[in-house]
Parts: sequence; structure tokens; C-alpha cells
Amino acid sequence: MIRFSSIASSSRYGSAYLIVGPGPTRVLIDCGVRQRRLEAALAGLGFCPSTLDAVLVTHEHIDHTYCLGLRNPFPARYEIPVYAQTQVWHAQCFAPAPYGRAARGYPRRDLVPGEPVSIGELEFTAFRTPHDVPTLGFVCRVDGCALGLATDLGHVSGEVAGHLAGCTHLILESNHDRGMQLASGRPRSLIARVLGDEGHLSNDQAATALPDLVSGQTRTVLLAHLSLDCNKPELAESAAKENLARTGWRGNLQVAPAGMPSGWLGG
Repeated sequence: MIRFSSIASSSRYGSAYLIVGPGPTRVLIDCGVRQRRLEAALAGLGFCPSTLDAVLVTHEHIDHTYCLGLRNPFPARYEIPVYAQTQVWHAQCFAPAPYGRAARGYPRRDLVPGEPVSIGELEFTAFRTPHDVPTLGFVCRVDGCALGLATDLGHVSGEVAGHLAGCTHLILESNHDRGMQLASGRPRSLIARVLGDEGHLSNDQAATALPDLVSGQTRTVLLAHLSLDCNKPELAESAAKENLARTGWRGNLQVAPAGMPSGWLGG
């Protein structure tokens, strides 16, 4: 059994997802949320941060790593090991203060795509997602149940689809509405980055991918990492619901709140 909650899921408020398995094993994917907000959210879900077994990091961007680079980093304060690619450690070491202290104060573990890592009762396999820095998605498995997560990717590559297809629970980016993005008034370079093959998934891209990812075993789809400026939850949900309806899928479709916990999902 896997339970999970999106603690926050946006560029503005940061990203963090709590996964709880048997044991209980408690793992945080990303810690890009302000530390007090993260601590409060965990308390609201009934957990003390010191009971976390690990933090897994998708990539180096600050909305996914904020709590790693503080003067007293979150994992150092609570003695939590952190798993990440070597590129994350390198980026943190050379980042401007106060975000350059990730190499100190807590155990570090290197993640290699395709190599399973056991944390308590849970097994995590990292895989590459097409983003503008080296980025990972994850599949978490236990007792025949699988949770897949991919939240920063410009398109659904064959590698991504191969890992996510048929997962029991799925957290998938649905970042922006393409029309809102084009009309946003943002710098052209930013729009081009977001819309590019190594940017972020649009609502239409996520909706198009979902029928090939869900199966009769899939119970939950959580749309994540929505832009606050160039998307609306109802647009993301509507696009996904329309495409999923064609498959006959009748699971639980939800949209992750930008800056507050989603409540418990899975089980």
C-alpha cells in the first residue's frame, strides 16, 4: 500500500511530495518549499520531519531544492539522507549564497537512472525526463503497487512512458495552457523555453499522454506543477478528463493545489 500527498506543487510555492509505505517508510520527493511551510505541512499530515527516511531530488532548480541550501538545511536539521544526481551536488556547491551549502551537514547518496534504490519497505527507480537540466522522474514500488512521478518535462519520451505506463498511482505535470502561455506577455525566451521539448508539459500534452499511461490497474491521477500565471485547475482537469473518458477509465482524477497539501491520496 502506498499513500501520498502533494505538499506544494508550483514554481512559485515550490515542490514537495510525501510518500508513505509499509513500515511505515516515509520519503519526501523534492524539498523546494520554504522550511516553515514544509514543517507545518508535515505536522498537518501527522508527521515529524525527523521520522522521514529520505529526501529524493528530481533536479537542481531552486523550486525543488530550496531547503537543501539554507544555513541550517532541512535534512541536516533532522538528520535525513538525501538522494540526488551528482549534477545536483555540483549545482548546489557553485550556487550563490545562501544556496551553496548542499554538500555539508547530511548524508548524500547518488542516484543513477535505472538503478533501483531500496529505502525501508519502498523501492525507487529513477528515470530521465526531458528538461533543460538533468532531471529525474521516479517510480516507487511495494507489494505490487506502483506510484509514478514526472513533473518537469517538455514531452513524454519513450523512456518516461515506459516507466509510467500502468502505474497504480500517477503524478504527472500539466503545467500550462498553451494559449495562455502565448498570450502571457512573458519574455519570448521564457515562452520558448516552457513550450520547448525540454520545457514543461501543457494541458493538451498531458491529456494526450494519459490514455497510454493509465490502465485498469491505475487508481489515481494527480495533475501537478500547474503554472499560476498560465493555467487554471479547471482547464487542466477538463482536458485530462475528456481524454480519459474515451478510454473508459473511472479512477480518481485530481489537481494538486499550488501552495498547500492535497490531503491523502492512494491507499
